Order: sequence, then structure tokens, then C-alpha cells
Amino acid sequence: MDAALKRHPLLVTALAPVIPHLLGSAFNIWYNMTVVDPLLITAGLKQRFIDTVIVWNPIAYLAAITIWTYLILSLRPAFHRLRRGEKVPADELDRVRRRLVHLPWYGAAISGASWLLGAIAFLVSLAITGRPMNAQLFWHLPISFGISGFIATTQGFFVIEWATQWGLFPLFFQDARPDRLKGIRPISLRMRGFMWAVSASVCPIGSLLLLLFAPPSPGTNP
Repeated sequence: MDAALKRHPLLVTALAPVIPHLLGSAFNIWYNMTVVDPLLITAGLKQRFIDTVIVWNPIAYLAAITIWTYLILSLRPAFHRLRRGEKVPADELDRVRRRLVHLPWYGAAISGASWLLGAIAFLVSLAITGRPMNAQLFWHLPISFGISGFIATTQGFFVIEWATQWGLFPLFFQDARPDRLKGIRPISLRMRGFMWAVSASVCPIGSLLLLLFAPPSPGTNP
């Protein structure tokens, strides 16, 4: 992995969110199949759910991938010029450096917004059918997307940060320090430790509490 990061740091950074989102999607699929699906008992709701998956998922993934790809490609011109030892204009380099420092936050924003909008889209899609909905759907669908979003967003943030700091920072900050950029508020070591704690403990515990207090679904054991 280190060798690939050194040879293709932009590609590794671009692919950094993939595994966290695969994990989040895996939980989302499992929860929907075991908990949400048994609640879709009204005629037509199950088909509407499937139709929403077919329509929403490509739209959401395409939008998120497009925005993320744009952010990565915006670093490419300066990246190649720096690799060739060419000088990059100061204003352009400053702009690219800022974007690079903020890249984990951009990734988290894209991820969080996608999962949040997904929960809303599915609830609205089911509601506008006009068919009676089990009230538990308004609890379990947000849980499904919320926990999946926790997994994908928090882990994705740190993977992107790792990829940028180890693969791109040495090239973009050869004669400067990221924490010295004007207008940038870097994450302190204490704050990073706190965020790791939130990612590793608070989010999983919060997810377990949501599952614990969620009303039982016909697809779960009593």
C-alpha cells in the first residue's frame, strides 16, 4: 500500500473512501433486508422500495462520485507540475493547498449529505404512494441510513486524511507547513484523538443504542 501511495498518490486518495462506503452499504443492505423489508407489508410498498433503490442509488452515487472526482482532478495540474519540478504560481499553489487540507472535510460532507438525503428520499418515496405505512418505518429507515452514514463518513474521513498526509502533503508542502496557511484551522493532536474516540466508540455505541431502543420489527427476534 505504501508503494502504491508513493507511485499513485492521487489515485489512492481518490479511492480512499471506497472501502468505508462499501462497509456502510453492506450494513445498509443487511438492515434493510432483515428489519425494513418485513415492515413493507402494504401492497405496493415493497415494489416502491425496490423502484426507489433502482432510481435513487445511481443518482446518489453518480452525484457523489462526480463531486469527489472534480475535487481530486482539481489537484492534478499542480500535482504534475510539482512532480516535474516546475514552479506553480503562488496564488494557485495556495488555493490548491487549501483544498488539499480541507479534502477530508469535503469527503465527509459529501458522504454525510448523501446518506442523509437517502433516508429522506426513501421515506418521501414511500409516503407519496398514499398507502398506509407502518409507523416503525419512520424509525428503522433513519436508523439504517444513519448508522451506515456513521460508518462511511467517520472512517472515510480518516482514510482520506491518511492518504493526503502521506501521499500528497510531502509534494505540495515542500517549503511550507499546512498549519501555517492563512485562514486554515488545522486539527490539533488532541482534537484528532477526540475524533478518533468518537469514531471508534461514540458512533458505535450510539448506533447500538439506536438499535436497542428501536421498536421490534417482524424480521427481528423478540
